[in-house]
Amino acid sequence: MLNTSENIAFLVPYPKGLGPSQRFRVDIYFKAMEEAGLNIEYHPFMDEEVYKRFYDKGAWGMKIWAVVKGVFLRFLLMFRLGSFSKVFIQREAAPLGPPFFEWVITKLWKKPLIYDIDDAIWLPNYALANASLHQLKMYSKVDSIMKWSSLIIAGNDFLAERGRQFNANVIIIPTIVDTQDYHFPIKGDRQSKAKEITLGWTGTHSTNRFIEHIAPVLERLAERHEFRLLIISNKRPDMTLKNLEYRDWSLAKEISDLREMDIGLMPMIADFDFAEGKCGFKAIQFMALEIPVIIGGLGVNSQIVQHGVNGYICDTMEEWERSLDEVLSNPEKLKELAKKGRETIVAKYSLESQAKRFIQSLTSLS
Repeated sequence: MLNTSENIAFLVPYPKGLGPSQRFRVDIYFKAMEEAGLNIEYHPFMDEEVYKRFYDKGAWGMKIWAVVKGVFLRFLLMFRLGSFSKVFIQREAAPLGPPFFEWVITKLWKKPLIYDIDDAIWLPNYALANASLHQLKMYSKVDSIMKWSSLIIAGNDFLAERGRQFNANVIIIPTIVDTQDYHFPIKGDRQSKAKEITLGWTGTHSTNRFIEHIAPVLERLAERHEFRLLIISNKRPDMTLKNLEYRDWSLAKEISDLREMDIGLMPMIADFDFAEGKCGFKAIQFMALEIPVIIGGLGVNSQIVQHGVNGYICDTMEEWERSLDEVLSNPEKLKELAKKGRETIVAKYSLESQAKRFIQSLTSLS
């Protein structure tokens, strides 16, 4: 048991349990932190009602009010920083504007700041529904936050390399899943009862472009194979594939929906710089559930998957079509890949494998 005088403020973007990166980089450790004796205060920027509507088109009154409210609550929190031994920020304290709160934390209060980053958020990337706010994002503030931090926790080598340009204290902790109590396979119970194979993809409004990228390949494959394409997101991708089934993401049904998939897809776009900073979470989810994967090899993906050993890597449209043609013709060959994939995640990308390192990163700073 650690000294309970450790009192850490967690400044996160979303309500607890919502937002993929936050769920599997921060929220997932909360039970372990409590068991270690850490006192945690959780401060999301937006509430659950706002989160559900923030990426819809329009609703500008709600969005403006949500930002004003979030900034006001952050401002009030600044007066309470004396009660915390350190501060943990994921991505940024506020989604718009300069790094004012990070400056107050580190320069006025001189509190140790632990900065978690899982995307290349110094590069422009935004939902079309909120494109009008794009100019207010101030992407360059990420570099300042990195420089002021006592520790940077990066999700992969690409992000760590950026961090080391501004800070010598950088560690890599991958995005993880709970392979014991949440992401685990149910043997012999793939829920898809239809004769055709189910190809699956899951993401959000900001990553729909990746599955849309291979739409021409999927359309050609549909002319010679029977399969279902199951897509789970918070916004329907711009695709007209006749065998596409779309479902809104639901926390309650997340795992049961994923278990319907026979093959997990994670295409990438090589000329989209933001993609290189991604932490491979879709592949990690699929592999933990013992679902064989076919993924793009950009960034950390090529570290997670060894081609032909625990999954397939495809970097061109031709490779995507060839690999999908092969597995749709002979899906039995993927069983061993799926088993090896699960073993990889348990060993390197699970709560069990990373919880101790994460807690040590919090307590090693004075």
